[in-house]
Order: sequence, then structure tokens, then C-alpha cells
Amino acid sequence: MADTKALFARRQTRARYALRKAANGRPRLSVFRSGKHIYAQVIDDRKGVTLAAASSLDEALTVKTGANKDAATAVGKLIAERAIAAGVKAVVFDRGGYQYHGRVAALASAAREGGLSFWSGVNTWLVHRLVPAVRRVSANVAAATATKKTN
Repeated sequence: MADTKALFARRQTRARYALRKAANGRPRLSVFRSGKHIYAQVIDDRKGVTLAAASSLDEALTVKTGANKDAATAVGKLIAERAIAAGVKAVVFDRGGYQYHGRVAALASAAREGGLSFWSGVNTWLVHRLVPAVRRVSANVAAATATKKTN
């Protein structure tokens, strides 16, 4: 059986592969969660530059502890503020191998409320994969109905 760190690394790699494939140049909002704090960065992968960053350790935040949903909400609002100030309005959300639940979900919803637009690359990727297939089927149906009308 693989150890926990190896499984986490596989989940992280799988999530980031899907994001990079479908991001189309949008920066990603990456989340790191430790036992005591939560961190978020907006990263431009093409340039390899961090555009904005926030964490529960920031002096701008007045949180009692960094290990709860309240701290994640505050970090989400702060990262949205800083990203918009840096000129970023649309991001892809990189949950980083963590479940979209609890602190990670609280950070994401606060960033949305703060004005960041999350782009769901996987859904759009599926649409781009499915639309040509639907068009082929509808073209075949149209051709079949046209031959029935002529006969």
C-alpha cells in the first residue's frame, strides 16, 4: 500500500494536470493548508510568477487562529482584494489535492464573494469535447430525416 504522502502527491498532480490543460493562460489560485494556518497564492504559470499572496499569518488579518473556517474566509477575501489590485479578475481554482470541503471551500467562496471569477476548466473542456460529437449526431439525424422526406 502506498503511503499517505505519495497518495496526496498523486491527487495533487492529477488536479494540477487537469487545470493546466484547460486553463488557457488564466492564473491559478493555489491553496495550501497546514494544521495551524492556511495560505493562498495567485500564480501565473506561464511566467512562473506569484501575482498575489495571502495567509492567515498576515498582519492585515486579525484572526485568533489560522486553523478554522473564519480564518479561511478572511484569507479568501484578502487574496481576492490583492488579486484584483494586481489586475487579475478570473482564475482557476487549484485545491492542491485537498477535498473541496471545510477550510478550502470557505476560502474559495470568500474569494468569489470578494470579486474573483472562478473559471471551471474541466466543465468547459468537457463541453469542447462533447459539442463536436453532438454536432455529428445532429447532422446525422438531419441527414436521415432529409432522406426520409425525399423517399
